[in-house]
Amino acid sequence: MTIRQIATCAGFVALVGAMIVTSEQPTQALTMKECSAKYQAAKSAGTLSGQNWRDFRKAQCGPDATAAAPAAGAPAPTPATAPKATGNAVFPTAISPKYSSESAGKARMHTCLDHTTPTRRPMPTAA
Repeated sequence: MTIRQIATCAGFVALVGAMIVTSEQPTQALTMKECSAKYQAAKSAGTLSGQNWRDFRKAQCGPDATAAAPAAGAPAPTPATAPKATGNAVFPTAISPKYSSESAGKARMHTCLDHTTPTRRPMPTAA
């Protein structure tokens, strides 16, 4: 190959690369979280027109959909509160010191296991 041919090929490759980079990318559909927020906003505004979630998602959350704008006067979301205990369930309030050398997840698991083992009923055995 001559230098002229190599230069022509390099120029062509650069031109094609530039076209690919600058070409418009296809738009993405809304995420489920964005679609859910849009559905809840429409539901609270009363503009669903009898649509259920499945119909709304097909009609409003496709590739050409836009996310719902957050309401200007909407209060900030409050942090989740601790779940209320139901029945006679009692959970440990702190990690046991004997598991302090373990990772946080394992320490919680072992503390809960120690807490529930004495109160657990024995499994019935087959006769």
